[in-house]
Parts: sequence; C-alpha cells; structure tokens
Amino acid sequence: VLWVTGECNLGCKYCYAVPGLMRGDMSAKTAINALGKTADNFILQIAGGEPLINFDLVPIIYNQLSADGKKADIRLQTNGTLVNESIAGEIKRLNIKVGVSLDGDFMLNEMQRGKTGLAVRGINILAAAGVTVNLNCVVTSMNAEHLDKLVDMAYYLGNVGGIGIDMLRISERSMNNNLKLPTAESLKKGLNKAYQRASYLEKVTGRRVVLREIEDARTMLAGRHDPAYYCYASKGDSMAVLPDGEVYPCGSLCHLDEFFVGNVNSGEKLSIPPLERNKPSYCNECGYNNICIGECPSRGILNCDTDLQNQCLVKKTAFEIVEGENAENTKSL
Repeated sequence: VLWVTGECNLGCKYCYAVPGLMRGDMSAKTAINALGKTADNFILQIAGGEPLINFDLVPIIYNQLSADGKKADIRLQTNGTLVNESIAGEIKRLNIKVGVSLDGDFMLNEMQRGKTGLAVRGINILAAAGVTVNLNCVVTSMNAEHLDKLVDMAYYLGNVGGIGIDMLRISERSMNNNLKLPTAESLKKGLNKAYQRASYLEKVTGRRVVLREIEDARTMLAGRHDPAYYCYASKGDSMAVLPDGEVYPCGSLCHLDEFFVGNVNSGEKLSIPPLERNKPSYCNECGYNNICIGECPSRGILNCDTDLQNQCLVKKTAFEIVEGENAENTKSL
C-alpha cells in the first residue's frame, strides 16, 4: 500500500486520520525505493489521503514497474471528486482498478462525506472512459438501515461492479460529529434490504452488482478461503508505506510506534511481522467458526467490542443469506 499523499480535499465527519501525522506528497524516490522491496508479482494499492492529489506519481510508478519487469495488480481508492478526463484516461490506459468511497444516496452521502455531486461527476467521467468502479461505504448509525439506497445509486450510476462495506472506526472526529456505530438490529436489517434490492434489480435489469460481504460468505461456505488468515497483513505479506517512506504492516496502525517497521529510504532490509489474530471467545460458540476468517487484526487492536461484534454480525447475516439462497435453489430443483 503506497500512501502517495497525506493531503485530502474532504473533511469526512468520521475520518480517523490523526491530525499532523501525514502531510505532504510521496516523492518519486520514495515510491521507487518502496517498489524495490516488493515481490515480482504483487497487489499494489494506491491510497492516501486523497491519492488523486498526487496522481502525477502514478504513471511514474507504472513505468518503474515495467522497467523492473514486475507485474502488479494496481488498485486505487479515491473519493472521486477530483477525477477529470485526463485522469480517467490514464486510469484506463494503466488498467487500474478503482474504488470510490460513497456512503449512500445523495442525502446520506452528503451528511457523512460531502461534495456528493463532484463524486458522482467523477464516477460518470470514469464511465465515459470505460472504467468500472467499486463503491466502498462506511457504515454508521446514520446509514446502516439504508444500504439499499446505495444499491440504487450503484444501478443509477451504471458503471459500478460491486459494493463493499466497512464499519465506522470510532475517532475524535466521529465523536464530535455524533456519529455512532449502528445497532445490531439496524445493521442486520440494512444488509438484508441491500441484498433484496440487489437481487430484484438484477432480475429486472439483467445486470449484476456484487455485494462484497455476500460474495465473501459464498467463498467461505464453499471452502475456497483459508480461515487461518484474514488478509495479507495477517500473513506478514503486506506493507503500508507512508509519504515519507515509513513502513507499517497495515495502514490502520500507522500512528502506533510499536508497529513501526522501518523506512524504505534507509537502505536497510525490512522484516515485516504478521499481525496476530486473536479470535474473541464467542467465536468458539459459533457454527461458522471453522470456515470464517474472523475479525480484522487491526480492528482487533484498535476498536471496541461493539465494533468487533458488528463485524461478526455482518458475516453471520451474510452466511444466513447465502444459506437461504442455497436452500431456495435446492428447493427449485
């Protein structure tokens, strides 16, 4: 993960970035030094801040990869508001997969993030360039019951391939803005409404928008995911590089000194430890324990029990939806 800038043009009401932690842009030298630490075939996530603020670095990264003979699946997470025709054309040329942060319909997104019109304009410009995007939604008490509105937005936009959800991370800013974690009831209701809406719209339009949490449940129920690992960071196969070159095993932990690994500009060899995964005790009582990938290790370190229980509830609800779907398919046969 390359945090190509610490700057952002939005002030989302729940942003967990620590003020003053990452200011300025990543240099080409730092990016090239970071690429020198990678395998020959890997996933490269371009992040920030808002990475489009320093988008000029992205073609440099791409050219360096080509010069080094390395292959990377390049992904970029953006708020979409700074997309223009030039950037969209480069994203298409460089075959970059794009995720856009959007928390619901116009009203809901405006309440939590702002500049919704610019974000939608950016997605439309990407569509005109032939770029499909995925939407990423931060779930709070404000939008949990209305995830079906985000499904409507996905179909309205037309170039959305999938939707993923992330739970609110409690921060000073979210508390000051009175944003809270959703209740278990609203979270379960919202995910079921999103599934039902997506299923209906797929039938009437013939076009499918994937719900990431539902697809993950299908993968786990089919035994196609190793439950011993949650992510690359839990394997020790991940590094997040800040604009100044500092390295952490996960970007969520970049403000904690105990997880500091080193700096790509130091010339020293980096040794990145895997993040430990400690499943909560209630996992042992769950019927999905043997197949579930469990909690995010970083969230296990940072967040409260309510957040972890909400993550668990999302997975359980997704499992139940897929099992119900399978039962219906079996019955129809």
